[in-house]
Amino acid sequence: MKKKRNGKRKAIPQKGDPDYLSPTQLRNRRKRRAKQQKNREKDGGIGPTSNDSAADGNESGKTSEGNKKNSENDRGGGKDPSMKYISDPASAPTVRAARAFF
Repeated sequence: MKKKRNGKRKAIPQKGDPDYLSPTQLRNRRKRRAKQQKNREKDGGIGPTSNDSAADGNESGKTSEGNKKNSENDRGGGKDPSMKYISDPASAPTVRAARAFF
């Protein structure tokens, strides 16, 4: 015998609704949340909490200050290595290699 559920179930958003997420978007959110939890366990609880807007599914959480810092570190800290060749571009290693090739 099957158990009956009491109460109303929340309606699942359909395509065209503003809250609709494709199966791929849902999967990516699950993976992102699992990765965040794994990192929290590895770091000993330091980092974003479960109250973080990205964990709650808010898209506006992507522009938080912590995410900006992480994205800068992923790109090398915001330092452009080509700036030391701005005064003399011909001395850049890529330019020298191109001249030697041709």
